[in-house]
Amino acid sequence: MSLTSEAINPMGKTTFTYGRRGRDLGLVGCLALLLFLAQPVASQSRPLVRQWDEALGYYNPAALAPLGTGQIAGLWGREDHRHSYYLLLTDLPLELLGGRHVVGAQLLHHQQDLWEHSTFSLRGSACLPLSEGKRLQLGVEGALHRLTFDGKKALEEGITNSELPTTKSEGKALGLSLGLQYYGERLSAGIAVTDLFGVHTRIGERYIAQLPPLYSATLSYHIGSAVAWAFIPAIWGSYSQDEKWRSEVRGTLWYHARIALGSSYRQGEALGLHTRLRLGELSLGYQVERSTRSSSFYHELLLGYTLPHGRTKHTEPRYKSIRLL
Repeated sequence: MSLTSEAINPMGKTTFTYGRRGRDLGLVGCLALLLFLAQPVASQSRPLVRQWDEALGYYNPAALAPLGTGQIAGLWGREDHRHSYYLLLTDLPLELLGGRHVVGAQLLHHQQDLWEHSTFSLRGSACLPLSEGKRLQLGVEGALHRLTFDGKKALEEGITNSELPTTKSEGKALGLSLGLQYYGERLSAGIAVTDLFGVHTRIGERYIAQLPPLYSATLSYHIGSAVAWAFIPAIWGSYSQDEKWRSEVRGTLWYHARIALGSSYRQGEALGLHTRLRLGELSLGYQVERSTRSSSFYHELLLGYTLPHGRTKHTEPRYKSIRLL
C-alpha cells in the first residue's frame, strides 16, 4: 500500500511492504532474460504470495481451476510477528451458452505493523478453445478493499503525524482486475493487471492511501510425463509504481504428479525451497525462504482440495425378469 505521507515512511511501520518444443523453450528463455534485466526493489505494497504457481488466481483472474473441476484453497504466510497474511480461494465450473467457464471468489487479509488490508473479490474466466489441447482464458475480477489503520496504537508507539487519525479508522474502495491466460499441451503463459485504475481510499479526515496498478506475467513449461518424472520451470515478473520491477524463477520436480520438491530465486530478495504432496483430492504445500539481504526466514503454508468432477454418475442398467407361471 503506497502512502502519501512522507513523514511516516522512514519509520518503516506503515508501508505494505505447448507448439514446437524448441520455440517454446526459446520463449521461456527470452522472457526470463527480460525479467532479470530489471532492477529489484525492496518495497512491497501487496502481500507477496510465494507459492504463486499453485495459487495463480491471486495474480491472474483468468488462471482459475482446470475446466470441469472446482477447487478450494487456503494459504497462510508469515514474515515476522508483525507481518502475516492469509488467502482463501474457491473456483467452481460453469457451463454457459454451450461453453465451459469458471467462476470464483477470493478473500485476502494482510496485516503489517499498524495496518490491516482486507480484500473480497468475485471473478470469472471465459474459455476460448483454440485447437486440440490448447485454450485461451479471459478473466475479470471485481474487488472491495478495506484498509484499517490503528491510530491509537501508533500513538502508544510514539508515531505522530498530523495527517494520520488518532483512533482506529478504515477506508474502503473498489478495484477492477483483468487477465489473459494461455494453456497449451506443455506451455502455459499469462498476463494480468490488478486494480487497473488504481485504488484510492481515505483514512480518517485528512489521510489518503493509494494502491497503484500491479502488472504481472507468468510463464511455465512442462517437461516429462504425468505418470513418471516431470520437471516444470516457471518464471514470474511484476511491475508497479511503488514496487518497480520484481522477478522470480523457480523449478519444481514432480514424481507421479504426487510428490514435488523445488527451489526458487527472487532477484535480489530471497532464495527458497518448496515441497508439495497430493493425496487424492487433497494437496499440501510448504515454502521457506531466506532473505538475501538479511538473515530473515519467511514461511508459507498451502492447503487445497479439488472438488469432484461435475459429471453425471453413470450406472449400469438393471433388468428384471418376470416368470410366467
